[in-house]
Amino acid sequence: MLSIRNIKLCTLFLVVFGISTQAFSKTLNVGIVFDGPSDSTLNFVSCIEKELPHTLTGNDKVVFKERFAGKFDTDKIREGLSQMMKDKSIDTVLTIGPVASHIASTIETLNKPVIAAHVYNAKMQKLSLQGNYSGKKNLSYIDMNLDIGQHIDKFQEIRTFKKLHILMSPYMLKGVPQLANSLKTQTEKAGVKLEILPSNTKAFAISEAMRNAEAVYIAPMPDLTPEHNCMIIARINELKVPTMAMLGKNMLDCGVLCTIATGIDTQKLARRIANNLSRILSGEEPANFPVSFSLVQRMTINMETCRRINVFPSFSQMSDADVVNEEAETERKISITQVIETALAKNLTRIAKQQEIKAQENSVNKARALLTPRGNLFAREVAIDKDRARSMLTPAEYSTQIGANLRYVIDSEEAKANVDIQKYFLAAKKDEERALMLDIIQEAAISYLNVLKAKTLKNIQNDNLEVTKANLELAKQRENAGSAGPAEVYRWEIQLATARQAVVEASGKKKKAELALNEILSAKQDQPFNTLENDLYSEIFFFDYNRIAPYIDNILSFDILSNFMVEDSFLFSPELSAINKNIEAASRNRRAQKRKHNNKPTLDLAGSFTRTYHEDGAGKHKPYISDLNLPLSTIPGSQLPNVSMPLHSMFMFPDDNDWQVALSLTFPIFDKALTKASLKEADALLDSLKARRDATMQKLELRTRVSLEDAKASFISIKLAKQRVEYANKALEVVRNAYSRGAINILDLIDAQNAYRIAKEAYANAVFTFLSDFIKVCRSVGTFDFITNQQTNQEYYQRIENYFKSHNVPAVNRSYKENKNVN
Repeated sequence: MLSIRNIKLCTLFLVVFGISTQAFSKTLNVGIVFDGPSDSTLNFVSCIEKELPHTLTGNDKVVFKERFAGKFDTDKIREGLSQMMKDKSIDTVLTIGPVASHIASTIETLNKPVIAAHVYNAKMQKLSLQGNYSGKKNLSYIDMNLDIGQHIDKFQEIRTFKKLHILMSPYMLKGVPQLANSLKTQTEKAGVKLEILPSNTKAFAISEAMRNAEAVYIAPMPDLTPEHNCMIIARINELKVPTMAMLGKNMLDCGVLCTIATGIDTQKLARRIANNLSRILSGEEPANFPVSFSLVQRMTINMETCRRINVFPSFSQMSDADVVNEEAETERKISITQVIETALAKNLTRIAKQQEIKAQENSVNKARALLTPRGNLFAREVAIDKDRARSMLTPAEYSTQIGANLRYVIDSEEAKANVDIQKYFLAAKKDEERALMLDIIQEAAISYLNVLKAKTLKNIQNDNLEVTKANLELAKQRENAGSAGPAEVYRWEIQLATARQAVVEASGKKKKAELALNEILSAKQDQPFNTLENDLYSEIFFFDYNRIAPYIDNILSFDILSNFMVEDSFLFSPELSAINKNIEAASRNRRAQKRKHNNKPTLDLAGSFTRTYHEDGAGKHKPYISDLNLPLSTIPGSQLPNVSMPLHSMFMFPDDNDWQVALSLTFPIFDKALTKASLKEADALLDSLKARRDATMQKLELRTRVSLEDAKASFISIKLAKQRVEYANKALEVVRNAYSRGAINILDLIDAQNAYRIAKEAYANAVFTFLSDFIKVCRSVGTFDFITNQQTNQEYYQRIENYFKSHNVPAVNRSYKENKNVN
């Protein structure tokens, strides 16, 4: 019974509490007036709606009941404000846009709370201001406090001018008339003459009016389309005139040279307005709401426009500013594959090696020619002394001869061996070229990675600079709030200078890496290019981290993988292949010497033909000798008969044609000592080459295993470095939040920020080290197809899997998270 009674009492309490809560809940009906319809306005209202639940208490509500679009017409805006002020169903009016905010803030008497969301500079617009409050009943506005004088001073640091054209929307001129007068006052203080040009003028007319302009300051033009704004700026850039935007980074996208106020933090502004609406709902007076809004103002320079109009800031200014489009847009975009291909095609050492190969190819042809028929034609003029010419057995004193010689070595062991040896030498030369190509690929790939590494490290320094700037702004807020002294701000200024210096150094290293890559590509070293990949974390190679991870997961797997790679290095190494070709050449030479030692003959065929074409001088006409009869019977005591002797046949003169053919079979009978020495020389050379091969295999194995150890260590380091970044980032967030609350001192935040930067650098270095280590592994093995060819990459993985299966070692089955970029 007691429990039932308690339940009834609890139920009654909840009902009463719910009714009382509903009875005391409040609703604030808000009417919105904005300058004109735009997507940014709708998005801003949506942001405010999202922030309201975080500021309201209980069941309180803020309802945006009415919305009025002024369509960039000041009269309509005033009409809309008048309606909102008279509408009793509207509790509070919110104005969005500079003109609506200005008009609302200048209404003499406000019968209900008004929040003006966009005031550029309260003093310049001569609005009610008492300290950091409006001091005017029912009025709260958000003061961006744009310092136009600072803008002009910074603009003149880039380009000095005595006359400044300001391009301003007529809508702004009419809606905020104080703006033009304040701008004139600011420029006169700087000794600059101001000329205002309405932006509703046609783009061609604007460009004509600015033909002799020195500089152009562009005020917001909300009533014009972004396309029209960009067209106007393009016309000005054609005149090579520098431009500065008063507000908005989107103007940089259109081609404005620079700006200080890059934009408004929409979420932060929405949170401020939501908080103000909540305070109004609680009954607080808007006149006592803070009006200052910390708008981050940093000089931002568009380097693309600098290059277009040929106006460049100093290095010091660039280090102080945010730089966009720093890398020139160029059609020369290169990838790792293009770098390798270009380096191979243009490398002078390889070109020289190719000429050596051509020379060796001719040596092969030259050796082969010794086993083919060889002949020559000749024509000669012969002169001999007269005494000899008068002889019956010699030609005339002067004679002209033509003829031909022919020789064909049918079988010669020495000639055949020379052909084979030259072929082996040619194959060895090609292996030497392949080794050189592998060296070029390694150098080009690592050089490309160096560029990506330099870009990555520069991005890290840029990010650190941005974090430092944000922390400096936070320190200034703490100083304004009285929770920190000026020393803290100065300390962050020191950190900012250090961060800027680091960015300059990183930029220099990036430029040097690009120069080195251009040198490898045999291109002009100052020729600009963009890499296809943005940083080291991009997919550079056909390399799967998760697929290779199981093979270096543990000692056993890594040992099997190392053995596989060593065997592949013996299979693919061009250095080892070249030595093997030289061994084959030495073996062939030894066989030739052995056969020569065994008296293997040489068989060759030779022939010649000579024709005496013309004779002159002494001996041209030889005397005719007739046949003589020798009366041998008349010799006393002789019993011989008379003999007729044909003397002319004994002294017959040859005709004009001479020829001969000879088939020779030559045996090296008396060359035993020479062939024996040559044979021993060949044996010694062969043993020497075999020893070199064994030494090369040892070095190959050592190089492969060492490079694999390096790759394993750097691969494991990637995961550890990534975890380090994640924890450092979390620590930085915790410390930064604590610093903003005043819970810790500045040194703790500086340490946390430095730890985060160093962790990111370590992660980038780990990725670079692993990629470069694996390039060295590929060089040791003798092939880069594993990382540069997708099809071969898959085949290689299949070979590794088959190798593990053949050794009865299954790959480790674990989950490996993919390594991603760390922001």
